[in-house]
Amino acid sequence: MKKYELLKNDFIAFGGRKLYRIKALKSFSIIAKGTIGGYVQSEKNLSQTGNSWIFDNAQVYGNANLYNNTKVYGNAKVYGNASTYCNTMLCGDADIGSNTDVVNISGIGDSDIITFFNTKNGIFVKSIDFCFYDSIRVFEEKLKTTLKDNNTQIYLKAIELANLQISKK
Repeated sequence: MKKYELLKNDFIAFGGRKLYRIKALKSFSIIAKGTIGGYVQSEKNLSQTGNSWIFDNAQVYGNANLYNNTKVYGNAKVYGNASTYCNTMLCGDADIGSNTDVVNISGIGDSDIITFFNTKNGIFVKSIDFCFYDSIRVFEEKLKTTLKDNNTQIYLKAIELANLQISKK
């Protein structure tokens, strides 16, 4: 059984394409049957298996794909040839047009899942353990002033990696 359907009568149009709102056909993970989600261009953008979901007004289109447990929130956009996997969490004004616009690290520090991603306002960070969502600059400042353990250097190296990997727009 499919996990969601496209609502053909609820769409937005831009750039010569239509993005359709999604609706959950069954309950899974934190999603209840009947939940209305964000927008996709086609079923190719969101796997019918796994626990990935698009919330709010988030959009996934083009050749972009969401797999496993990816969550996309707010006004985030995933497009182009970008693919996301394994607990990636994109929110706010995330702007993911390629795989180089996002870095997701599981098991960092004391088993945190942390996602660095491109936005129109620079690189942002979403950390589950820290309940953190803000710019990479603010994240680095918080680490240096509040976290004083062995994990500090690990997170600082992750910031270095993200700055090297993520394309600047």
